[in-house]
Formats: sequence, structure tokens, C-alpha cells
Amino acid sequence: LYQDTRSWDDIPLFEKQSNRALALSIQSKLHDLGLFYGAGDDVSMFEDKIKEEACIQTLTLEEHLRWNAFYFVNGYRTLNMDNPDKKTKDTFAKKHVCLVSFEDLLTVGAYFEKDYQSMDRYLVSQIGNVLKKAGFGIYPLPE
Repeated sequence: LYQDTRSWDDIPLFEKQSNRALALSIQSKLHDLGLFYGAGDDVSMFEDKIKEEACIQTLTLEEHLRWNAFYFVNGYRTLNMDNPDKKTKDTFAKKHVCLVSFEDLLTVGAYFEKDYQSMDRYLVSQIGNVLKKAGFGIYPLPE
């Protein structure tokens, strides 16, 4: 999603785990919308749902909370955004500036001149594309 050109083998284990955690969360995000994924290629139901502002906003908030939880569970803490090196992440110290509430991402984003909320939004908006490329469609949950 971020045009990363590294091969899977070159990605550090923590990033692999983070990517897996994101992939595993897709099922629960879809379930919240009354959907599931299965063999196929039709993702139009999902694409229609995320056109609703309330829906995409809820999924975006859920994604940020999931991301925060993953980092906190793995020992990360919030990095003060006015750190001397203007870093957004310190892997060695296990700190990240985005480990804040969704609302506080606006402040962090203004400081670093980057829209962090839109990054979460982009991730959830791409669920349909990712599943389609993997050979899955998105369908209503059985009644």
C-alpha cells in the first residue's frame, strides 16, 4: 500500500508481525459491516459501504485503535513529538509519536506536516483491493 519495494524476506520481523495483524483484522472489520470474505472477486458491497462517511470513519478509528493496541502489546510507548531529533519512531527505545488517540493524531500530523489520520483511512479503504488481488470477494454474512 505504501509503494514499499522491499521483498518480504527483507522486512524486519516486527513489521511482518504488524502486517499479519492488520491482515487478521480484516475479518472483524468486515463482520462489523455485516460482511465476510470468501473465494471470488466481487468486492462491490464493501466499496459501496465505505462510500458512507460514517462507515469509513468508524473503520478508520477502529484501525487506529488496532494499530495502537498492537504496538502497546509489543512494548512500545508514546514518543514525545518535540524530541530533539524530530523522530516519529525510535525502534530501539520502542517509541512512536502516533501512539496517541485518533483525535490527537491531528496535532501530531500538524507538527510533522503529515496527515496520519488519512493513512489509517487509506489502509481501510484498500481492504477490497487487497482481498480482490488475493482472490477473494466480499459478501453479506449469512442470516
